[in-house]
Amino acid sequence: MSQSYSAFIYCAQLLTLEHCTQQYLQKRNEQIDCSLLTELSLFMNTFFHNTAVTALAEILNLRAYAFKVNKNSSSALNQIIVHNNQLISCKDITVSLSDMKDFIRDQHKASHMSVR
Repeated sequence: MSQSYSAFIYCAQLLTLEHCTQQYLQKRNEQIDCSLLTELSLFMNTFFHNTAVTALAEILNLRAYAFKVNKNSSSALNQIIVHNNQLISCKDITVSLSDMKDFIRDQHKASHMSVR
């Protein structure tokens, strides 16, 4: 998902570069003192950051969220460890298999009780 946002942002960056280059060339032709870097900085500071009230800011925030979700979901899967076929650890939680069996059995009983 974050790749789609990144591709969209890359396209927006190219369009921004084109727009700022056109602004710079127009001002230069009108003999107005400016630089391409100034035009880019002004545009980026106005529209191209996470706190701007623009659609692009929303895309930036969604991409950041997608990165975070991808990182957390992939690292959580890699951190499940089984110790001597008796304990399961994931992040800061360690549970014995017998406790897990008791928990599942209790939940199964509770679900049957609530159905009745």
